[in-house]
Amino acid sequence: MIANQFKQAKEHLLKADAFLGAVIEEIGDLDVSRRLELTPQNHFGALAFGIIGQRSAERVTIGILQAMRVRYGNESPTAEQILSTPKAELEQMLNSYKKAEYLLHLAEHVFSKKLDLSAIANKTDAEIIAELTAVKGIGAWTAEQFLFWHLERPDVLGVGDPAIKKAVMRLYNLPNLPTEAELMRIAEPWRPFRTIACHYLLRSKFGPGVSAGWPSGMPRPLVY
Repeated sequence: MIANQFKQAKEHLLKADAFLGAVIEEIGDLDVSRRLELTPQNHFGALAFGIIGQRSAERVTIGILQAMRVRYGNESPTAEQILSTPKAELEQMLNSYKKAEYLLHLAEHVFSKKLDLSAIANKTDAEIIAELTAVKGIGAWTAEQFLFWHLERPDVLGVGDPAIKKAVMRLYNLPNLPTEAELMRIAEPWRPFRTIACHYLLRSKFGPGVSAGWPSGMPRPLVY
């Protein structure tokens, strides 16, 4: 759990990067727990949430998640429950043909044990990303979000996250959004605590505008 490493991470980041250090000094300590109370705490539910949230506003995603909880007895649905749901109903619930297809594909992989979620937490970040991205509809960004928010791995950068890129551009006064290579170079001194560095960026005035107490508050839309 990254919360257990917070003090050590904060001390490291303060020394490693003067720009990020100024952000840390301004914000102070953080609650680095999960971002939303409604987010499923089991592996399958977290991955399903990641698929549902692709290219959707946070409020839309929350609305869909709430509807799904009502549909499945106030619980996050299991892979078996998804597979037993008519595809047309899933499409209507998710308001997306593609997301219904992706969710069914995930459920098939989990139910058949092609994707063994019971052992996934014991694997390395790279191994997890490789296994998850083999599932149709889960790309590198969704896999990184799973590592970042759900498994709470301490050294996830999230090179494909537009909010992180935007915050780095603003903090370091870059003329454009950093490329993945530029972002990795800037973030190299943050190792092995890039996750907590990103938490600070997300909550800073350079990020999407969430408060230090997030997840209790909702983020503002990211403005480019």
